[in-house]
Amino acid sequence: MFNIIEKKLFDLESIINRPIIMKFFPESFISMWINSNNPDHENLNNLDMYSNRKLLIILTTFNRPESCLRVIKGIYNSIIYKGLNFDEIVILILNDKSQASYEVVKKQSHRMFDGQIIWLDALYHLGKKYFWCTHQMAFLVAKKIMPTMYLCLQDDIDFPEDLLVQLDNMWKFTEEDKNRRVIYLFSEKNDTYDLNGRWIKYKRELHSSGLLRKTQWFDLQGFYADLKFLEMMHFWVQPIPEIRWKKDHTISSGVGRQFTFRCFNNANIYQCIPSLITHGHEESMMNPEARARLPF
Repeated sequence: MFNIIEKKLFDLESIINRPIIMKFFPESFISMWINSNNPDHENLNNLDMYSNRKLLIILTTFNRPESCLRVIKGIYNSIIYKGLNFDEIVILILNDKSQASYEVVKKQSHRMFDGQIIWLDALYHLGKKYFWCTHQMAFLVAKKIMPTMYLCLQDDIDFPEDLLVQLDNMWKFTEEDKNRRVIYLFSEKNDTYDLNGRWIKYKRELHSSGLLRKTQWFDLQGFYADLKFLEMMHFWVQPIPEIRWKKDHTISSGVGRQFTFRCFNNANIYQCIPSLITHGHEESMMNPEARARLPF
């Protein structure tokens, strides 16, 4: 996917925990989503029109057009419910290449959001092993827009109409914590397996509101973060080597694990209780074996 020089730079990035390749080769990631000969490529050069929006919403999708449309309609209803002006938000949809057609979804979403939506289709399938590249594309767009808040969602979730209102309230509940960077939207009813943390060791701390707990880890079903989180991450996703899946092809993409490790001791992360989103009723595209062992 990348040339030898770029791969060597990836290795160096991992050692120093700072982006190098993003400074010199952003086209490496952009070219995964849009061909330079395609006139839509210019959309990525005109992101200044969306600069300093209050909210950037990221939606990642693969092979689920109907479910994707349901989530898009849910986002639309939540924006209306909160009373946001549409020019205060921008939506980025990252559609990984699959056999399913998204043409109907694309047309309906553009009608709903008019000029406040950026739709990118991957030119080839990235999947689990290159899900980090999907999130890198999201970070690239965020770096151009510099939104106040960043909401990342996946296409197999459901949420209440007042999602954005509840998130705004929870963000205010934790405003006394100057190191608070992320609110994780998902929690399970019987999630006793992570009492002492997932990927890192940290015992949960219940917040005084009773609606949140400090966990210091989060995953990618849905999370809400501020601009300082993106800046702390340098708008950069550390490359995940394919050797991760050499012994076990069923393990996850590693992106949530990476974000958790990079935030640990640098930022505070809270988890909603009860869960603000429901997740897992759709068949898993990335981790069907893991879902079978540990269903949501």
